[in-house]
Formats: sequence, structure tokens, C-alpha cells
Amino acid sequence: MVQVTSSPLDKALADHSILDGFFGRVPTAARRTPMRELISTLLSHRTTHADEELAYDRMLEAFGDWEGVLRAPLMTSFTPFAPRAGRPPRPRAFRIFWAA
Repeated sequence: MVQVTSSPLDKALADHSILDGFFGRVPTAARRTPMRELISTLLSHRTTHADEELAYDRMLEAFGDWEGVLRAPLMTSFTPFAPRAGRPPRPRAFRIFWAA
């Protein structure tokens, strides 16, 4: 049996180097702004990517910007953003309010 003395970090970095050599270096630029990523993560819980995108777009259409979202009445303002019935928006409203 071969005994490996490398740390998990060393193993991960070695694997990463092998993958970079094979596939090429992947750019590390962010896909979205940090706020967009945070809110999208909160909206995507128990839903599809398409519903998450639709809810995000509806929210910004209704409130204009993040300041408008922050000033929105907490319990009633997020109800229209659940694209499909049966997916409760209220817990998301609390999470978005506290994240902003």
C-alpha cells in the first residue's frame, strides 16, 4: 500500500494543475455582481433556474433598484414574485430583507 503524505490542499492544487493543463485555464471573472448572486441564491431555493430568473426580473421591475427592494413592505411585496403556486415567497422575503 502506498502511503500518501500530501495534504488535501496539495492534492486539490495538483488536480487543478492537471485539469488546467488539459482543458486550459478557466477565467475567474464573476458571472454576476455579488448582490445579484446573493439574491439569486435566495430566490432559487426549492425552484427552477427559470423561476428564479423570472422572480428576480419581476422584483427589479416592481421596485426599480435595490433601494426600492429595501423600502418595500416586507410581508406583502414579495407575493407576486413566486412564479408558480405552491412555492411560498415569504421566507425568501425575510432573507432578502436581511441580506440587503
